[in-house]
Amino acid sequence: MTSAALKAQEGFLEGLSTDGALGDNRFVARNFRLDENLPDDRARSYCDTVFPATDFRGWQRSHTAFVRDRLVLTGTTEGPPVVLDSADPERCPETFREEMIPVSAVPISLDLSLVRVVGVHSVAASLGLDEETVLGGLQDETLRDGILRRWAIKLPVEPVFATLWQDVRDLVPSGEDPPAGWADDLRDRLGLSFYDPERWGPINVMALRYPISLLPVAGDPMSRPLAVPTELDGRFFPPFCPTPLGTGIGRVVSLVEGATALGPELLHPTVRWHGEHLAALGVIERPVPALAPARERHLRLVRELLGRADYGLATDGDLGAAP
Repeated sequence: MTSAALKAQEGFLEGLSTDGALGDNRFVARNFRLDENLPDDRARSYCDTVFPATDFRGWQRSHTAFVRDRLVLTGTTEGPPVVLDSADPERCPETFREEMIPVSAVPISLDLSLVRVVGVHSVAASLGLDEETVLGGLQDETLRDGILRRWAIKLPVEPVFATLWQDVRDLVPSGEDPPAGWADDLRDRLGLSFYDPERWGPINVMALRYPISLLPVAGDPMSRPLAVPTELDGRFFPPFCPTPLGTGIGRVVSLVEGATALGPELLHPTVRWHGEHLAALGVIERPVPALAPARERHLRLVRELLGRADYGLATDGDLGAAP
């Protein structure tokens, strides 16, 4: 069940949940009411820090400050750590400390691969270069490694959302002549609605594929920090939807019309990416599909495939049937 601390904010959250003027942002409030994976101590600390709030924008500002203070830690000149001490609040984001809910739904091995999609523009901004220069460097095998290593060193230590390679390898091209629209298809399957060409124009992205062994050691040499995501582990993101308690992994809200599967979603700390981890470069050009039918479809699949007949009905029972 959702933490008692957040239950005390039920009236505020319920009001935002049904506020049509918020559009897709109303799903953020619904997620806080729905999330069963919030550790009591973290939720209590969050409420003491963020509430009371009087409206969505004020809450969002306080939440963003909470994320900045608790989850985003300044990197070092050497880059993200290779060892993560969960007892060190100066070097370990709150997500990966003692109350972390570990991923347990899939067998974890060090050679199992993860995937993350990153906009080339964010790499360029971090390096202080123009996007075309960075894109050209990423396309050059002799420059790629240096670019990604310099970029990774500049990144803060924070929770990073990823999925399993095995669930998207049918979409990520491996040859020099990639199929048209593969980056759009990957964006939709992973629910990455912030890659919106209608707002930003065509978006250059890279798919990073990397083994779990790249993650920092946490505890014994075979242990790596992989967490089930909650609403306290990142900035507000309407397409996110928390997974039921005990399911052992997060689940991606796919924007693909007619989706019939629940893709995996997990968190890990920032890692030291290298050139060898660049799986593909692509361009996102299609409009972002509507979120409301995707969320209704996702919750219906959770109820059907995970055996939770009641999940999301109290928060999202107003969503119409999705095609």
